[in-house]
Amino acid sequence: MTANKKATVTQWTTLDLTFEATGTPAWNAFPLQVTFENGGTRLTVDGYWAGARAWRVRFAPASQGAWTWQTQSEDAGLSGKRGSFTCEPPTREQVAGNPNLRGHLKPSEDGHYFVYADGTPFLYLGDTCWHMNERRCGLGANEDGPFFVWLADRKEKGFTVINHWLYASGHPKRNQEIISENEGGPAWGADKEGRHDFAALNPSYYDYVDRRWQALWANGFVMAGPPTWFCKPDHHMSLAQAQDFSRYVMARYGAFNMVWALSGEQSFGPTWCQEPWDRTETWNALGAFMAEHNPYGHPLSIHPGPANTHVSSSELFGESRWLDHHWLQTGQYPKGLYRVAERARADYDRTPARPVLQAEGFYEGSAENTANPAQARFQPWVALLNGACGAVYGACGIWPFADPADPKSYSYKDNLDWRAALALPGAASLRHLVDFMWRCDWWRFVPQRENLLVGDAPAAMPTAEDYTPPHCAGVPGRNLVVYVPAGNAETAISLNALPADACIAKWFDPREGTYAELGAVSTDENGRWTLPARPEPAGDDWVCLVEACG
Repeated sequence: MTANKKATVTQWTTLDLTFEATGTPAWNAFPLQVTFENGGTRLTVDGYWAGARAWRVRFAPASQGAWTWQTQSEDAGLSGKRGSFTCEPPTREQVAGNPNLRGHLKPSEDGHYFVYADGTPFLYLGDTCWHMNERRCGLGANEDGPFFVWLADRKEKGFTVINHWLYASGHPKRNQEIISENEGGPAWGADKEGRHDFAALNPSYYDYVDRRWQALWANGFVMAGPPTWFCKPDHHMSLAQAQDFSRYVMARYGAFNMVWALSGEQSFGPTWCQEPWDRTETWNALGAFMAEHNPYGHPLSIHPGPANTHVSSSELFGESRWLDHHWLQTGQYPKGLYRVAERARADYDRTPARPVLQAEGFYEGSAENTANPAQARFQPWVALLNGACGAVYGACGIWPFADPADPKSYSYKDNLDWRAALALPGAASLRHLVDFMWRCDWWRFVPQRENLLVGDAPAAMPTAEDYTPPHCAGVPGRNLVVYVPAGNAETAISLNALPADACIAKWFDPREGTYAELGAVSTDENGRWTLPARPEPAGDDWVCLVEACG
């Protein structure tokens, strides 16, 4: 047996214990379980195959003090091992440098957002890099490869979550590699047709996934997403195979801070979701299985298909016991933008309350039919003001980590070079959204569309034909935030009521992160306050912040 030799382990960091089996169990036999105990806390986790006869357990202690552990197995080499360690709290400096030391995410008490284990609210702002674990997004010889360039950029811009899959499941209509590879080789062995052989997992591939996850965790990111797209017809898994791989992923990565989607695009349509994935009961069986094999209680949901099928996980799984928050995919085209508000608000109003996440939308980029910077900003602003706990940004060029020098680069003709995509202005402006939201106690927001007037009429919800209506939310008695989308230069917008008798207001520029003071405000004889003319560029998007005095 080899193990982390430290007598002490910092709370919420990972402890790896490695054991050598006598026999040669298959990777999906899960012959090893380890029980960790600390006072009244008892947690049993699976071991995972680490190559040859090695089996490893990765554990993150949630509480401080003395811990003991003991293995259980029918294999003589894995059975009856014991040990102990002491868990110490992180320092304030360590927590300031890495918020993951606050603990794993969970839904808040009111059910509308996520908090760390210590109760600190979590602002969910994700970046989409589905191919993060593959060789194009390489580590480099000295942690200087594309992966680390991208990571540093996303951290600087205020992102807190990375959406990715463990390996690419392929696409039957696009020129995408079928066998995912990284520095450790392919994710799976190949069958005679060159497709994944799901009996031949390659642990070396996942060793390099580990290095990526460790770096993201150390930089404060939460990892989110599905293992893969289980339902694609070119080489989809059976339910039993999906259960095995999901259990492996949870055993190997469950000690990290993660948000789990059972699969990508579960309702893509009949040409993709072939038997058994065309049935809701199959997904519920996978969900129930993952809930059973989720010892840390990570949030569980599912990534819905494009907006021409099911926009939200709530549509098929709103009553499923395994689902504890909702994912939205609102459409990768302009006419889907209205769904950001529509679906976020509808799911916010559902009972019981569950966090709502705009998990995929309209990607920013320079290719045809991609979001412009204002549309890239529109989506997280509108999601948060309509009850969502956050949103996930996407850039053409980043999600596939497109590289023109790579002949297997996923659909490069439709995407920017990843280096150019890093500099897209919509992503850069999200740093300002993060700073603004923390100033305003965003987690206490209540959607307040009923407080808006456009002209003399109540503000309408956006539609496929017109997504320009404004949006409003705020902390009762403290503030109101009005997001005015692009295209409203001449629109008269009013509030029916202010958060307090005495208020001040200011314009916020979501492009530059600057404020323009408007001074004291009060309602007119009709009980309304009309927002003044937008600053230049008046036709672009603006944010009005109204705050109670004192």
